[in-house]
Amino acid sequence: MLKANALLVKEGMDKLVWGERIIDSEYRGKFSRVDIKRANNWETCAIGENTSDVKVSEDGEPDDKDLTDLGNEFHTAVWMQDFLEAASLLVQIEKAAKSPLPKE
Repeated sequence: MLKANALLVKEGMDKLVWGERIIDSEYRGKFSRVDIKRANNWETCAIGENTSDVKVSEDGEPDDKDLTDLGNEFHTAVWMQDFLEAASLLVQIEKAAKSPLPKE
């Protein structure tokens, strides 16, 4: 059973750039070297490619520490070939990126 695919379809994230990459990789049985490389770059990772409204620092890293942590975990999941974890993290990243910042 393709669990990552099912999760992404359920959450409506199967048509996102990384949603499609995760689904294709799950069907193939592995993430490609290109996927792993893209997951390790802030401009092409799940945050950079799927969320245009995230504020970033000069080095391209998200200003939000929680998003940064999720992005790092996402890269690890892709590197470890864990499709379901990558899908779960993509869902978390999308929800975190779209939620309002906490008031200080």
